[in-house]
Amino acid sequence: IGIECKLSAEELAHEIQQTFHQPY
Repeated sequence: IGIECKLSAEELAHEIQQTFHQPY
């Protein structure tokens, strides 16, 4: 569960960072 949770969190963080990088 720990590894799965970490992977999910990392993926989510990456997606959020990409969204923040996009100029709106």
